[in-house]
Amino acid sequence: MNIKSRFSLVLFLLTIAYSYGQKVVLTSPNQKIAVALFDSQNANSGNWYLQVNYGNKDKHDEIILKIDLGIVRNDQTFSKDLKLKKISKCVLIKEQYTALHGKKAQRSNTANEMVLHFENEPKSLLNVILRVYNDGIAFSYEFPEKKGTYTISDELTA
Repeated sequence: MNIKSRFSLVLFLLTIAYSYGQKVVLTSPNQKIAVALFDSQNANSGNWYLQVNYGNKDKHDEIILKIDLGIVRNDQTFSKDLKLKKISKCVLIKEQYTALHGKKAQRSNTANEMVLHFENEPKSLLNVILRVYNDGIAFSYEFPEKKGTYTISDELTA
């Protein structure tokens, strides 16, 4: 991707950020996939969702319009009225592994990773670990407080 195309992508994403209350954008190492975090109340708390965009040269497409975030434990809910407390800086992840099947045994993954730190009304913490690869995205939920045993009663990711 040349400098003009990258500049266009960054400008496009910044335009979205200011017009729709976007909080953060994480892009793939090759800059083609971008995942943006939004709050439906356009504040720093509320219901959160991700949007996935794909940029190729001067064309940018929304490939997943809305991925709602949320999870319910047996003791409390992490979906409504979540406050975004902190966003960790982007970290480049490089992984090497051996595939069990396929033509090539030694494989590698490269992704950009960011951790989104949330807090619910009772002040319990939830982290969303977001990774954007050159060919896809992944995210997971983490409860950083290591006390107690919990059961996930519902996942509200949609």
